[in-house]
Amino acid sequence: MVSKQTGCLTQGSNRRRAISSMTVVLKKMFGFKLLVRSRKVWPGLCVFPDFIRSEARSWWASLVKDFVTSGVDGLWNDMNEPAVMETPTKTMPESNIHRGDPQHGGKQNHSHYHNVYGMLMARSTYEGMKLAEEQKRPFVLTRAGFVGSQRYAVMWTGDNLSTWEHLRMSISMVLNLGLSGQPYSGPDIGGFGRDATSKLLRRWMGVGAMFPFCRGHSSKDTIDHEPWYFGKECEEVCRLALMRRYRLLPHIYNLFYLSHTLGIPVATPTFFADPKDMKLRTQEDSFLLGPLLVYVSTKDDRESCEMLHKLPQGLWLSFDFEDSHPDLPSLYLKGGSIIPLAPPHQHVGEANRTDDVTLLVALDEHGATIGNITLLSSVGYCIRFSSTKDDRESCEMPHKLPQGLWLSFDFEDSHPDLPSLYLKGGSIIPLAPPHQHVGEANRTDDVTLLVALDEHGKAEGFLYEDDGDGYEYLKGGYLLTTYVAELQHSTITLRVSKTEGSWDRPKRRLHMKLLICVGTLLDAWGTDGETVQIKFPWWTKM
Repeated sequence: MVSKQTGCLTQGSNRRRAISSMTVVLKKMFGFKLLVRSRKVWPGLCVFPDFIRSEARSWWASLVKDFVTSGVDGLWNDMNEPAVMETPTKTMPESNIHRGDPQHGGKQNHSHYHNVYGMLMARSTYEGMKLAEEQKRPFVLTRAGFVGSQRYAVMWTGDNLSTWEHLRMSISMVLNLGLSGQPYSGPDIGGFGRDATSKLLRRWMGVGAMFPFCRGHSSKDTIDHEPWYFGKECEEVCRLALMRRYRLLPHIYNLFYLSHTLGIPVATPTFFADPKDMKLRTQEDSFLLGPLLVYVSTKDDRESCEMLHKLPQGLWLSFDFEDSHPDLPSLYLKGGSIIPLAPPHQHVGEANRTDDVTLLVALDEHGATIGNITLLSSVGYCIRFSSTKDDRESCEMPHKLPQGLWLSFDFEDSHPDLPSLYLKGGSIIPLAPPHQHVGEANRTDDVTLLVALDEHGKAEGFLYEDDGDGYEYLKGGYLLTTYVAELQHSTITLRVSKTEGSWDRPKRRLHMKLLICVGTLLDAWGTDGETVQIKFPWWTKM
């Protein structure tokens, strides 16, 4: 259970009376207690703790300690800018006086301390939860923050609206928070204000399940925003989106480990994959989760929608002539085919038998090597969606992929409202079974590794494991395993290259899933910690 706190105390509450003689509340300019009478967001006459004072933070932490012991798992600090709706600035007057600690600047007006107020409330809430249960990692959610907030709280992006524009904005906001030092953030999925639609909620849940922090929230003044309110299709898409998140949780936990140790954001802009590509700097419909590239459709029905292609059986490779456009159809060449191409003459009379002969080659399943797949990727190895329907129904959403080899995949859950997923060649990421909640997970569960070889036939990745709570990891209580895969003599070999931490490896199965081309997987089973191999006898002729 996560309880919501607003950071104010009502005039008649027992704790309000208990602090009437204390100096932990904010003062007006002439020394009176700051009282706020509001029926919009506060329950009547209220006072605000002065979180700039260590005395006030300790007092607040003691209240949190008592509260948490009643069975609360997390605390949500809302409206902690602080919000005062009756003022022109929607926050407390700049003339209000804080009697801050000397090391923070001492006695100053609110304009001096405004930016750190919410962060210090989150800090004291965090410290109160630590007092209640020293061996549990506190969960605090805050709306306001400052540099250093990431030490104490998760952040969400505030009261957004149920609009396509705010869906698009949520990606940039999460990425910019990560670049600003806050790696754990996310929006109100579906939007807080106004009424969502089925289509909007489906799209938002698809991308929201990939954000570091995943949570739906809406105003009491809107229609219900639960998935089932919008019907079976919306419910199913939201289920698929959340199952994706559960499958990717080991990988996402890896990214939090990297954030904790190296300061790398959990979700990063796409240009992190290729900093030299300036076009990626303006790309706002995709982001990276480590080597995992997430592409999102944030267009509404009037702008575009995606239509999945049902391809005939066999290997079909998409391509274009560097002329992608929403009004042009998608082109696929069947594996095993060679077709001749000509230069773009103005008319056939310009053609000459001495012109260069261009052959477009697509090898089939029995002749495609990693090198061939890399070559084909340079001509257009990406997923595109198009339709013969008019603009009001559908148009194409081409993906701009960073430089390198990127292999598309899904969890057999393809749907137009779910993001497209690509794994960078040379990567290994861990996956989990689709649990109903993380409490179902066990260290003896099968370890699944998704492998994408690079142009040189190699891949590397890791799996970080600890208790998921507590602080034993600071004493070495964890297991960090680095896996490598390599293609040699028509055989892919997966092995452990190094380990770290005091934990022993449990006896468990290892499932290697090798991604070899568009959505195509080969797999093998073995024991975690031992060598696992996949052999390709038909490659020996190449």
